[in-house]
Amino acid sequence: MFCSLQLLEVDINTHQEKVQDVADAAQEFKEAKHFMNKELQARAKEVQDRYASLHEPANIRRDNLEEALLMYQFYRDVEDELSWIQDKKPIAESTDLGTSLDGVQILMKKHQALEAEIVAHEPLIDTVASAAQQMIKSKHFASAEIENRLDKLHSELQQLKEVSSVRRVKLQDALESQKVGRVGLSCVSMSALKSSRCCLNNLKKSGKIEFAY
Repeated sequence: MFCSLQLLEVDINTHQEKVQDVADAAQEFKEAKHFMNKELQARAKEVQDRYASLHEPANIRRDNLEEALLMYQFYRDVEDELSWIQDKKPIAESTDLGTSLDGVQILMKKHQALEAEIVAHEPLIDTVASAAQQMIKSKHFASAEIENRLDKLHSELQQLKEVSSVRRVKLQDALESQKVGRVGLSCVSMSALKSSRCCLNNLKKSGKIEFAY
């Protein structure tokens, strides 16, 4: 569509010199008081008026095409961002909290990487939103639909951030639980070792166990 419009605009501009030649010739006839002066002036004006009338429709056509191009570019950008969000959601919504301290620590590192990716991606979404807001502000013919799609994009992004935040809290709780469990197991082991040593010492004192030296 743009190619056809550009060819039309080139054609219109090419004829500008010819139209000017007609106007100049009519002026010369007028100054020379040609007997057909009035008729020639009328024809020259008609040519100029018709030529001038071509510019407005062409400009309107260009404006409409540019608005349509911006709109479809925005639609594509929104779909790309929504697709990216949908790819990340299953990771953020995962219920896997690991079964060991090492396992939870690995999951936590992966989640931190996801959060960093979300933060790094937000400026791209902000750019898409900025383009949409500019179109809405300029009263684009599809402003209502543009606003709806922008709202959906913001909603989906917010949901991703929320589920990511929930998973972080769960992983932190799981990490603390695993640490407490490891400390508890260590304490039990130490207690058992101390108890064994105490029993051995008591048996030794009672003479029930003899040690060979």
